[in-house]
Amino acid sequence: MRQLIILFLLMITLSGCGNNTPTEPKAVAQAFWTAIQEGKMDSAKQLISWDTTGYLKYIHPDRFSLKRFSFEATGSESNKIPTSLVLAGKKNHSDIRIPTHTILKYTEGVWRVDLKQTLVQVINRSANKMGEELNKLLQQGVSELNGVLNESVNELSRSLEEGAQGVSHILQESISDVESSFQQIQQNLGGEKLPDR
Repeated sequence: MRQLIILFLLMITLSGCGNNTPTEPKAVAQAFWTAIQEGKMDSAKQLISWDTTGYLKYIHPDRFSLKRFSFEATGSESNKIPTSLVLAGKKNHSDIRIPTHTILKYTEGVWRVDLKQTLVQVINRSANKMGEELNKLLQQGVSELNGVLNESVNELSRSLEEGAQGVSHILQESISDVESSFQQIQQNLGGEKLPDR
């Protein structure tokens, strides 16, 4: 019996020596995102809840190029870790920073990443980020369009003013010519003077 107890204790000790899986939520999240960044999908799979392993295909390195990540100050919830992901931009596009959360759950006696809820956070934050960028572009476009319209209106106003001044000058000259012609006709008719206007 004593040998059996020693053998059992030896097995527990040896199994504990080979197990370097993190136990704290933030350490699990750190190990998970490091594995994703390095493309070690088998290691990442060991750190997520078994019911969400099917979602691992969505963050495969072919689709999801994680350049770097960092954790913000942890809030009161130890299972919801504020995370900043930086995804590598495609071709000539700049990198994309997504502020999100890594969601963990306690299952089978250990903390694991709830990949489904984490991806929901990433998608929501990505949509918000894209909405903000689109809004900035629209505001910039409206501002530029407003500037162009203002310039066009100002140019049209200057042109109309110059045209009005030119027409006024021509009319003044025409009136002077007409008055001179009337005076000439008046003198030719016998000196009767036309009444002044």
